Amino acid sequence: MKDVVLVFARVPRLGTVKRRLAIGAGARTALRFHRTTLFRLLRRLLAERRFATVLCLTPDRARLVLPAALGRRLAIRPQGTGDLGTRMARAFRAFPHRRVALVGSDIPALGPADLCAAFAALGRAEAAFGPAADGGYWLVAQAPRRPARPFAAIRWSGPHALRDTLRNFRGRRVAMLRTLRDVDTDADLSALQEPRAEIRIGPPARGREGSGRTLRSEAAGPSPSPSHAPSRCRCNAPGLDEAPPGARPGSRGLASTRAGRKRRGRRPDAG
Repeated sequence: MKDVVLVFARVPRLGTVKRRLAIGAGARTALRFHRTTLFRLLRRLLAERRFATVLCLTPDRARLVLPAALGRRLAIRPQGTGDLGTRMARAFRAFPHRRVALVGSDIPALGPADLCAAFAALGRAEAAFGPAADGGYWLVAQAPRRPARPFAAIRWSGPHALRDTLRNFRGRRVAMLRTLRDVDTDADLSALQEPRAEIRIGPPARGREGSGRTLRSEAAGPSPSPSHAPSRCRCNAPGLDEAPPGARPGSRGLASTRAGRKRRGRRPDAG
């Protein structure tokens, strides 16, 4: 069975997506960013045959108009009700016997190689995380053996999200991938290293999306490159060693979160 990648996203609608970004950049810019970044990510993931890609949408019954090339191949599931942790846990439970990675849709630098690195890390660990520069995380991947409540008591949308989540994985081997930056505010958008034209936040071409297939979210359905291969280290959660933002892919390493064990080994390479 193929590994599974779950892409969590809101249905692109004016005024309902990227609200913090909209405060500084405007609602239409926020919508264009959300839509183009989401569709770009889906195109890149669907081109990779080593895993299956599933789009998990909210609100559940909202209509999504996809470009025709995506609509023919993309499986879509509703996220369901509850807070973010409840919805994430439900999505993982839908694939109990497979390795599953869940990502957001607002990370322009995210690509298939990052998912391959996560699944490669699960060969040695029970979970993998992609830390975000703001203290959250852009990826969580789990092997079939998972904590009972992996996303309980999490302070979302803040600097504690990763640290809180790691407490639920205490006693398990956890791999850390490279640090990436998500886009929540106008300052985040301006700080992107790739040019704005690269992520195409300008007005979309007319007529292209209208030719796509209209879907409802309720219609459900390997080794990485050497630069993305996680290296090894050991440390105790939740006091996980932080690599500085911009560290090279895979430099965060493999961590053991077994409770009560003393920290040992070297710190992750900060290069």
